[in-house]
Amino acid sequence: MEAINSLAFSVGRYIFGIIDWKICELKKIDSKTRKLLNMHKMLHPKADVERLYISGKDGGRGLIEVETAFKTVTIGINHYLRHKEGHYPKQVLEHERYKAKNSMSKNATKKVEIKTLYGQYPRILEKPQADTVTTNKWLSSNLKEKTEGQLVAAQDRAVNTRNYQKVIGGQQMTANAECVRNMKRQLDHTVSGCEA
Repeated sequence: MEAINSLAFSVGRYIFGIIDWKICELKKIDSKTRKLLNMHKMLHPKADVERLYISGKDGGRGLIEVETAFKTVTIGINHYLRHKEGHYPKQVLEHERYKAKNSMSKNATKKVEIKTLYGQYPRILEKPQADTVTTNKWLSSNLKEKTEGQLVAAQDRAVNTRNYQKVIGGQQMTANAECVRNMKRQLDHTVSGCEA
């Protein structure tokens, strides 16, 4: 994801203020990016899309959304042109930049949290016993993108397991072993960052 953000996407930032982009065109670029990630098995087909754009330290994949980046750059250019003559203190500008960047991540996180299936993982991380730093540390540990995509899909509970077929698909499943019955509890326990 870092390579996409730093190499491929850096070109896009320079042309945002020059070419008049339509939002639907930017959404198509985001869609094509997700399709390419899916083709190269870096994104599970049933994985949550919003989580792809949440930063890694917050439990997402950290990809930059083209539409959001366009809006940010456009607002930044507009702000610069409006206040070109005046000199604002660096602290105020830094605060505004942090506020805009932070609000985008919070909006994406809220979108994920309200979902029934994909929202389970963020809700688990909000529990007091969950260590979010340790839990999300693996997202910055240079795993292969394919492996990272599979693990995120498993956390999103989007992998077609027997529990998924029973709970989401509504199929009648019989749990033969105690470990199968407790799978959901074990996954929640593992996600919470417990070392035991």
